[in-house]
Amino acid sequence: MSAPAVAVTFGLVIAVMVYGLGHISGAHFNPAVSVGFAVGRHFPWRRVLTYALAQVAGAVTGAALLRITLGDVGLGVTRPAIALSSALA
Repeated sequence: MSAPAVAVTFGLVIAVMVYGLGHISGAHFNPAVSVGFAVGRHFPWRRVLTYALAQVAGAVTGAALLRITLGDVGLGVTRPAIALSSALA
């Protein structure tokens, strides 16, 4: 898959998440969004730390559940599907 196709896919996934869950969460999907909203004065600074801690805890919990259900796989690792030595042969 080409790099532009991957970028468009990730953009569409975020758009669907914002459309589907934005009214519940305010589209705070990671700490960078919460900080960005606070910088833009659309979110109170006093709630940023709480949101960021909850988002990190959710990410760690999700990663742990993936590790438990999928076993010892490279979670979050982007690598080619073909081994490099066989691709060069």
